[in-house]
Amino acid sequence: MSTQPPTTEAPDARTSEPNREGRGARQRHRSAWAMSMAAHIVLFVVLGLLVRHVPQGAADEPGRTAGIVLAQVSNNSTNYYSEADSVVEAETTESAAAAAASAMSQAQRPSLPSLDGLLPSVQGGAAGSTTGAGSLPDATSLLEGSGLPGDIGQGTTTQVFGVQGSGSRFVYVFDRSSSMDDFAGRPLQVAKQEMVNSLFSLRRTNEFQIVFYNERPTIFNPNAGPATLLFATDIHKEEAGRFINSIRARGGTQHLEAIEAALRMNPDVIFFLTDAAEPQLTAEELQLIDRWNRTATTINTIEFGIGPKRGGINWLELVARQNNGQYVYKDVTEFRDAP
Repeated sequence: MSTQPPTTEAPDARTSEPNREGRGARQRHRSAWAMSMAAHIVLFVVLGLLVRHVPQGAADEPGRTAGIVLAQVSNNSTNYYSEADSVVEAETTESAAAAAASAMSQAQRPSLPSLDGLLPSVQGGAAGSTTGAGSLPDATSLLEGSGLPGDIGQGTTTQVFGVQGSGSRFVYVFDRSSSMDDFAGRPLQVAKQEMVNSLFSLRRTNEFQIVFYNERPTIFNPNAGPATLLFATDIHKEEAGRFINSIRARGGTQHLEAIEAALRMNPDVIFFLTDAAEPQLTAEELQLIDRWNRTATTINTIEFGIGPKRGGINWLELVARQNNGQYVYKDVTEFRDAP
């Protein structure tokens, strides 16, 4: 009997194939798990970094005190309102309502009349200046009596040698050249007395100024600063009387500068007196006076002459006609000695 060694059978190919597949699947599973773990670790690290850099709390909202807070949500924004905001809003609403009520009250209130026409004009100016300077009543004049009277701003009518002028502002422009000292000085003395009489007839709410001239004007100026129109108060009248009395006849005659100085004061009326028909003003100088007289000042002219007036129209008459004034001629030989 022969004994045969046991035969070792080769592994079945079908059996080994599943084993290989199982091992491969396990390897793939472990690789996927490892990759997943790595991805999660990286994700957690990134999230940790982001969280660490984000500020805590509502960074975009301003700090507010404790209290009741209202939130208004619209679209992508949220607005918060505290009790203080409500109070401010209420106060703003009340202020707007008060302003509207005041505006309605002003609209319903009747307009008041302008006071411009009730006050006297205070225009004036210095000789040779280009602009007028105002003149208000001084404190002394206001203390005389009970203050400014009720007829403030009203005009008056005064006259010089019968030539009348009406208004509220008057300027006297009188010649004081050496010829006014002829006939024992009577022409200048009579002219001075006539000026004083006219000046003292003015109301204290009227204004005046005095210009004596020869080669150049001399303007009455009792105060420091530029000469201006003055209110005809008792004090100013007394000062003007002393100034008039101090004037002496001297020098030659230049008419134009004195007329210009008077017109720059913007008076209502000018009384212009001279005994010098010569030198005459030229046509160009008469036109210059017309340009200066933009306020339509009335210019009255008084001519002193020797004997009866000669025929013809001279420049003094033309000045009066062109400036709504009157002209008068006086024969100095008929003057008596002034009192």
